Amino acid sequence: MDTGEPKTLKDRFQAASDLLEEIVLDRSLLVRIGEADRNRFLQAAGRVSRPDAIDRRRLLKVGKRQRREEKIKREEDLLASTGIRKLRRQPVFTSPNVFPPSPEAMLAQDRVGETDEARNCYTCKRDYTTIHHFYDRLCPECGDFNFAKRTETADLTGRVALLTGGRVKIGYQAGIKLLRAGAHLIVTTRFPRDSAARYASEPDFADWSNRLEIFGLDLRHTPSVESFCTELLDTRERLDFIINNACQTVRRPA
Repeated sequence: MDTGEPKTLKDRFQAASDLLEEIVLDRSLLVRIGEADRNRFLQAAGRVSRPDAIDRRRLLKVGKRQRREEKIKREEDLLASTGIRKLRRQPVFTSPNVFPPSPEAMLAQDRVGETDEARNCYTCKRDYTTIHHFYDRLCPECGDFNFAKRTETADLTGRVALLTGGRVKIGYQAGIKLLRAGAHLIVTTRFPRDSAARYASEPDFADWSNRLEIFGLDLRHTPSVESFCTELLDTRERLDFIINNACQTVRRPA
């Protein structure tokens, strides 16, 4: 009985196949319909089973394109499940772990899966098919090494670090890691108020807030840079680290 629900293409193909198989078993079914309908049916069945050269090429081309698209989608779905892509999709930025995972926990991470074709590692340039659980462009060996370094820490108590461009993205992550490692951090940014608010929102802000200094500085303005350098020379005994993160955005005037 017709339920009135729309049939999918698969359902329609299934029904057509069932009818053709019935006709193979009992060709008298063709006599039970009008001549015009029978001729139309046989002509359509013939064109489907014996296409001309143009239709065959067209079908091969469509099939090849569909297989390629399915392959791309499979790989994209696989890469989308890596940790680094999940972080990129989050609307709220997640800072580095306050407590890094143990080596046992890192080794226990499963691989995401295998790709149909070999990919080229961004770091070592070797081909690989096994996808790392966190990195989408690194082979498993480089992925394990970089993931261990990503969560690595050291005791930097008493050290002084200067970080330019420490408000967002990799600069902010570097600043958080330095502060949580015990360093005294000097941050420069064009947006000091926003930068201060971001650092203050961290759950462990009270643990290292006394070791954080934020300076508003536009590196494109030379007098401001000179004044800042003079301030450092007059007030600091030394700098143990200088991370020139913001310099990558400075361009020579046209």
